[in-house]
Amino acid sequence: MTAIIHKPGPVPEPMPIWPLPPEDIIEGKPDSRGMVLVESADGKLGCGQWRCTPGKFRCEYTVDEFFWVRDGEIHLSIEGGETVTLHAGDTAYLPTGTVAIWHVIRAVHKVFFFHRV
Repeated sequence: MTAIIHKPGPVPEPMPIWPLPPEDIIEGKPDSRGMVLVESADGKLGCGQWRCTPGKFRCEYTVDEFFWVRDGEIHLSIEGGETVTLHAGDTAYLPTGTVAIWHVIRAVHKVFFFHRV
């Protein structure tokens, strides 16, 4: 396997739009933007950045995701589980199959790492 070294330039502002499916939006008009910065050759591992303005929406995870909150405030409710409030500096892990309700209170900026099973 060949190592991938990625030294990105500045992330474009604004980031590319990553629209949320309209049927998943529960409240508000969240503006979702992000991009994958680097990905393994087989597409199973990668990382990127994502931003979203306030709103509330449902998300069903099709990958394992670990993320670090750079900025903002989120109330994250796991279906059948707990609700936590995340702020800048907090981290979370959501495995494939997790269904979560994201309630973005203050615009969020996260760095994410994913693994496709």
